[in-house]
Parts: sequence; structure tokens; C-alpha cells
Amino acid sequence: MKLKKVTIDGFRGAPKPFVLRLDGKSLCLLGEDGSGKTTIVDSLEYWAAGKLGNFAREGCGLGAAINLDRGGPAMITCERPGHATLRRKLSGSRGDSLEIVGPAALDSSLPP
Repeated sequence: MKLKKVTIDGFRGAPKPFVLRLDGKSLCLLGEDGSGKTTIVDSLEYWAAGKLGNFAREGCGLGAAINLDRGGPAMITCERPGHATLRRKLSGSRGDSLEIVGPAALDSSLPP
């Protein structure tokens, strides 16, 4: 799936909104420990699947992925070229369904 822009807010190591502009290009993550690589990968997994495999394997609830400094739900929003923008929220230990945001939300339904 090609992504144009990813916005991560309140998820793990992103207490403030973090924007990753991909414009449909490939991504390779390199960086020091603690620089946010896992936050990006986990947020994309949560956005796409609604769960976090590594959290489940370790016996952690989804609520552990919310950044405590944020003071609210975590949100991952992905814009896809030529498609509606989709967002998934994480509140407490419950993950929400994907929702359409922006102007397309007025006359669109979720893609299959």
C-alpha cells in the first residue's frame, strides 16, 4: 500500500504530532536507539491491523501504547494517494475502527 503522509499523535514515543511525508516512496528506518523507529513501525501496524503483535506476545494491553504525556487518545492518520484519509484512534485499552476523515468522510464509505 502506498502512503502519502502519516501523522502519529500521542502514540508511544510521539507525545506531539509527528508527520512523516512519504509521497508514495519506500521507507528505510535507520537511527539511534530511542529515536522513534519502533514508534513508527508499531503505529503503522496498529493503523493497518488494529492490534500490536509484540504487545500481545508480551502480555501488554493496547493502552500501554498511549503516550502518558499526551493526556488524550493516540491517533494515527494515513493519507493515501487517490483515496480517502483514514484514521484509527486508541483510547484506553480499546482500539477503535478505522474512520474516514476530511472532506471524503461526507460521501464515502470505507474501502474493502
